[in-house]
Amino acid sequence: PAQHDAASGVSTVGGGRGELVTPVTHKTNTKGATTANASPPCRLAVVSFPNWGHWRCRLELLFSGRFPPAPDLPQGWFDAPRRQAFTAADFVDYCRDRHIVIHRARYLTDGRRVHHLPNLMAGTTVYVLRRP
Repeated sequence: PAQHDAASGVSTVGGGRGELVTPVTHKTNTKGATTANASPPCRLAVVSFPNWGHWRCRLELLFSGRFPPAPDLPQGWFDAPRRQAFTAADFVDYCRDRHIVIHRARYLTDGRRVHHLPNLMAGTTVYVLRRP
């Protein structure tokens, strides 16, 4: 059975053996989601979000002066609660500063893995977090 906490974005899956953070598109309650995921009884957690540091996002912001829409968010910025966009590098710093262990990281663009310059080249990031 799955349980979902809408405030933190955390869904507990598999009877407490693990937790899954539903795709995070903007920082709403990152602290609550990552703290819940890094605490017992959970051993591993998966976090996925669009990387706003991707070169296409940077170019669109540079040339249009507007933040690009996320492909998986149909509503405009004015229809959503206050959110803060962040990059893969921001999330790595966040985890490091809070002693959250990134067990695995995958960086993707158009379904293919990105190996070089992930903060610039990856459109989507997926992290597996584990308890220290």
